[in-house]
Order: sequence, then C-alpha cells, then structure tokens
Amino acid sequence: MLNIEVTRSYTKEVTKKSTGEHFSIPMIEAYVLLPGERYPVKIEVPVAKGAKPANPGDYVLGPGSFYVDQFGRLNVRQNLELLPATKAKAA
Repeated sequence: MLNIEVTRSYTKEVTKKSTGEHFSIPMIEAYVLLPGERYPVKIEVPVAKGAKPANPGDYVLGPGSFYVDQFGRLNVRQNLELLPATKAKAA
C-alpha cells in the first residue's frame, strides 16, 4: 500500500505551442513514501476533468488507480483514485 500526503491543490496554466491557446489544468501536489526510500518524494497529479481536487491530508491509492495495458503490464492511471487513509485502515 502506498501512502500519499496531499499538501495542496493548484491550477497549472499552460499555453499550447502550436496554437497559442491558453488553458488551465487543476493539479494536486503530494508526497509519497516509496518502498526503500528514506524520504518522501514530491509528485504532481492532474485532477480528472470535472472532479474535485483532494483536500490536504493522508490518503492511500485505491484499486481504481491501476489498470492492465494491452501487453498485460500493470500501470498506474494518470488520475489517481485517492482514498482517505483513515477509511482505508478501517476496511
């Protein structure tokens, strides 16, 4: 189980090089403690279109965060399913 601490949500402003079009991407900033690592690693995760960003706090990755690709390899989805750590421990 990977524990993730969400620290903040923000909006990333992007300009498409080919057209000059500006758009915004809602993001969350978080830290994950990977197995074998001494310190947490900072990650930035886009928020799914129409979804509400996770509030700051402790989470674990839900099963919806993973999928098997066409080659049978396990992958992590771009938009993570974050479950509150307290609910995950109770289950």
